[in-house]
Amino acid sequence: MNLAFESPVLLMSSKEQPPSSIRAMTHHSNEAITQPLRFWDDKFWHHLVHQRLGETLFYYLVRIRPSNLSEIEACLKRIMEDDKLGSVRVFPIFGTYDIIIRAWLYPSVADRFRNDLEVSLATAGASRVVHTFRVEHVDQRWHGKENVDKEMLESLEESTIRDVQLGKNPGKFAQLVAGNLAFQRRKTESIRFFVAINVDFLDGELPLGIVNAIKHDLSTTPNIKNVSIYRGIGFCQILVKGEVLDYFSIAPLPNWIGAAYHRHGAQTETYLVHGPSPTLGDESVGDATFFALRGRDLFVQSVIPELYDHPFEKRHDVERLLIDFVHAYVPGAKDKDLLHDYLFAYLTDDGSGMAKTLLIFFHDLESYMAKHHKEFIARISSKSPREMFQAAHLDDEAFNRPSLRQMFMVCALSMKTKEPSTQNDNLTKSWDDLGDLRNDIIHGRADHLKDWDVLLRRLVPQLARIREFLNKMVETTHISPIGDYF
Repeated sequence: MNLAFESPVLLMSSKEQPPSSIRAMTHHSNEAITQPLRFWDDKFWHHLVHQRLGETLFYYLVRIRPSNLSEIEACLKRIMEDDKLGSVRVFPIFGTYDIIIRAWLYPSVADRFRNDLEVSLATAGASRVVHTFRVEHVDQRWHGKENVDKEMLESLEESTIRDVQLGKNPGKFAQLVAGNLAFQRRKTESIRFFVAINVDFLDGELPLGIVNAIKHDLSTTPNIKNVSIYRGIGFCQILVKGEVLDYFSIAPLPNWIGAAYHRHGAQTETYLVHGPSPTLGDESVGDATFFALRGRDLFVQSVIPELYDHPFEKRHDVERLLIDFVHAYVPGAKDKDLLHDYLFAYLTDDGSGMAKTLLIFFHDLESYMAKHHKEFIARISSKSPREMFQAAHLDDEAFNRPSLRQMFMVCALSMKTKEPSTQNDNLTKSWDDLGDLRNDIIHGRADHLKDWDVLLRRLVPQLARIREFLNKMVETTHISPIGDYF
């Protein structure tokens, strides 16, 4: 039975059976597990926990000829046990390929796992094909819980994760659930499927545009539930995972993608899972990851993983600053991108790269403020932007060509005018330190290689304020900043 579909037309074998027959044929996937249920068997981690540990999400398409599913699964079980892997799930599928494997793997483990697949599966059949998809962007997860407790996330350590997975710390598990970092897996009888999307004529913004279009289309298509969307590199550029109650509800998605993006050479292939549950694997973080993490600080690794992969002379200094100072401010993902690029340039003695990183950051920040600060003021204040500049004792030159410091100052004054109770709010305090730092960077008064730590001690405390301020502007103007670090 071949249920691999290509858009814009849903191809079906002449021997295709109706949905009820498909369910009957897949009873082996729904058989009760005879082993006693372990605590973590029906639970899973938020993907940010895996990423904090340095793990990357991979999908593998596997074909074995001749195909013997029970033998393939026995082989995979041996690999997972021998390599001490966790967070691996195996989905038998109809079509050209036999299984899809989903695995969270530490980088040093990923190569070994792929090699073990190639070698071990050769004993399970006369020939085997393994294709890899490495996820680079998690654009949507089926549970929709993206508002996680960041402080709790940053505090997670190996001992805590191990104890929670073993059921030794139910109180901590309850806290993690409340913080959207751990979840109870739901039971489902839905039909699972994957749609792999490739585009021949690709530009930088197109994959994200397709993802956003899919999100919008699925929001108006209630028949497809529990959707996860990923962008990456490998056997496809975008991978969509979803569930339906009715087999025939799958077809509109790949058909719509093919029709909407046919001029870009969009192609889709759909893989139908045998049953509502994977037949092998679990969601626990495996020992292989913990072994790979020995001697590594999780926060430091989340900022600059290369620090532990190369013998940098400055490693100790960078590690100490991140642990002793930067960690207290719990920077977000974009802040970590900024710190990564700046620190990696420092480790490689690239002073120009360090300067470029901060120049880009301040250029994009200042450009956004220049374009939208007056609209922000007009929306939150009863006074016009010019009147607010006058209230701040700024002249017409400042109104026409404001500095970054002046834009923040007038916007903060507008907030005070609207809500006097926020006079001591973090956002309405002086922005002089940020303005001074900006001027030192823009005018080349900073020696990045010599004063790298001093500059970061000036910048890092401002990052959370900047993000909070920009969020306020986005809420008011409905316009988001763009750039490498926004």
